[in-house]
Amino acid sequence: MKRDMAVIRCLLEYIEAHDKMFQPIHFDDDTFRLPAERVQYHLRLIEDAGFVRTKGTRQGYLVVEELTWSGHEYLAQLRATAASS
Repeated sequence: MKRDMAVIRCLLEYIEAHDKMFQPIHFDDDTFRLPAERVQYHLRLIEDAGFVRTKGTRQGYLVVEELTWSGHEYLAQLRATAASS
């Protein structure tokens, strides 16, 4: 599967908007209207990049807790780049 930066940005913005202390964020295919495998693939990519903290898996799906400092910084960089275009 190819990395899709639009999906990554969408996920980071969603996580930022739904960030709740001690309340893991669950994703499914209805949230983004994308196949669950595609959402999970991109979540694993942003986890590997250190942009999110996760709380293991549930029923085979990654459970996200929050953005990390790096995740916030990367999202700010994406927004700044989009604003200057």
